[in-house]
Amino acid sequence: MAKALRTLVFRLHRFVGRMAILLFALSFCTGVLLLFAPEIEQIDRPDFWVSGLDPERHATLGQTYDAVMSAYPDLHIEVIAPSVRPWLGDKTLGWLPDRGRVTVWTRPDTGAVIGISGDGTIRLLEALAALHTDLMLPRGWGRLLVTAMSLVLLFSVISGLMSYRRFWKGFLRRPSAEMNPRMRAGVWHRLVAVWVAPFLLVMGLTGGVFLLHAAGFQARSGGGFEPVAARDAVVPAGFTGAVLDRAMAELRQQVPGFRLKVAGFPGDAEGVFDLSGYDARSGSAFSEIGARIDPSGGRLLGVSSAARGNFLARIDALVYALHFGEWGGFASILLWGVFGLSSLVLLFMGARVYVARSRAPGARTGPVAASLAYLRGLSVFGLGYLALAALIAREILRRL
Repeated sequence: MAKALRTLVFRLHRFVGRMAILLFALSFCTGVLLLFAPEIEQIDRPDFWVSGLDPERHATLGQTYDAVMSAYPDLHIEVIAPSVRPWLGDKTLGWLPDRGRVTVWTRPDTGAVIGISGDGTIRLLEALAALHTDLMLPRGWGRLLVTAMSLVLLFSVISGLMSYRRFWKGFLRRPSAEMNPRMRAGVWHRLVAVWVAPFLLVMGLTGGVFLLHAAGFQARSGGGFEPVAARDAVVPAGFTGAVLDRAMAELRQQVPGFRLKVAGFPGDAEGVFDLSGYDARSGSAFSEIGARIDPSGGRLLGVSSAARGNFLARIDALVYALHFGEWGGFASILLWGVFGLSSLVLLFMGARVYVARSRAPGARTGPVAASLAYLRGLSVFGLGYLALAALIAREILRRL
């Protein structure tokens, strides 16, 4: 690459990185925490963690429903979701007239109720998710802003690699003791960058798909559902889990490898049971399956398949698995967590390089002085960050 072009690319990389670093930092912080959302939800209740599960037994959806309703007859169930970790129970989300929103935990092998937790951690995780996906901004433009940052991330990664000569030789280049602090921070920035670049490219590309969704392009799975008539109640009198199990048996006749991920419950007298899962014969990232069940009698209303849908429907499950680190089980989630924390180190070292470059001779040093120097360098973008912080603070206060 010509020296003039490399210099231009580097200047753009430096400018874009300096202006976007705080948004990236917020995204990586919340993203790492959300990787471990299931554990955070039970962090204050270690007695809810499960062990000694029978690997040959799996509670049916109907068994879980009956156990939960037997323990909490007044519970209005919203969602039942099988456990995503072998050490955590299945969860039933709903609300009780006297307690508000709650989560009921059950054993994955028997469906027996383990206990119930309140909405404190649920609200915390919802706030983290809102910060990560739309910065708590209204009317959908927050989601557009966040997903558009995926393009900025892609540019930052590509421009950084372009401006780093022979970057493929930099995987083991550590700073020497003779270097000054600015040079040392620069070497660490480049060293971390070449290791996390594949992760950042995956985040940028999957974020680009989320940008398409935010812009109005929707995934449409193949297959339709029959309509249902309105009922007198959300579920008919005498409804039991046996109705759900009969419908699940019919569903597995059509899709023998069906594995449930989420079961949405009707919210009113016109609603249905909305199931989301995958075909285990093809893998969760390539065979997203949807189904609906009529609460009146448990009739299967239809089955949809992402494989028969449009392009976005076919790739969505893979995109989500890659973005949220679920592609290799808990091991890949841990790996994504390491990469996310390393990305924060990358940002910190980049900020240190900028502050060291822009510091006037004899200027004060230290964390506070460095932070102020960086904020001054944001120029008009700093006002945007202040406005964003005010909007986020207002939304947090509203939710308290």
